[in-house]
Amino acid sequence: MRRKRHVSRRHRRGEITLEWVILGTLLAFGVIGGLGVARNAMIAELSDIAQAISALHFF
Repeated sequence: MRRKRHVSRRHRRGEITLEWVILGTLLAFGVIGGLGVARNAMIAELSDIAQAISALHFF
């Protein structure tokens, strides 16, 4: 009986570790995706600013 309970605790620790690994993986994918979207938005804004500056006629 004691041995079965000990195996059960070890199994639960493994499940908790697996949950943390999955959570960390999903968080990493979210951060990477968010940074990609932020990069694309920044490039679009800088492109708009460049076009506005080039549309100004200084001569």
